[in-house]
Amino acid sequence: MKLIKYDNPIPGYGDFRDYQRHMEYKSRKSKKAYDRITEESRITLRWAKKQDVKVQPMPVNLLLLATEHYGNLPDEVGLIAYIRHNLTNYDILLKECENVFGREEAYQIIKEKVTRKICKRLNVPFSVEYLYNKKMPWLVQKDYNQMMEMYR
Repeated sequence: MKLIKYDNPIPGYGDFRDYQRHMEYKSRKSKKAYDRITEESRITLRWAKKQDVKVQPMPVNLLLLATEHYGNLPDEVGLIAYIRHNLTNYDILLKECENVFGREEAYQIIKEKVTRKICKRLNVPFSVEYLYNKKMPWLVQKDYNQMMEMYR
């Protein structure tokens, strides 16, 4: 490996020591920025974990409303998604954490909290399918080889 020698003056700097001081300053500044982003992400995650999920009472014609919304009769995954977006404060919570550091992780926390509360209200077991809005037959069959194919 060949070392980079700064024998010649670097444009904009008096000598190498000035350049070195400038680079050390940038490094400290970058570290501070990283620390600030990390702390703001932690704050966002704590905020997401503390949020209260509100689920409205289920209307008697819930299936009809979901069918009108989707244009056909939804399966349980579609029904959970319909409830999440139309009968909870899910979208409001997501809007609150827009444009903040840690947003993606906060979305997942909020989505899981809302989905778990919906499942509890409907008296159905929680399933990962409800988080990803798609049927995953391998979950029922315990076919983990098919699960791995999904990621290829």
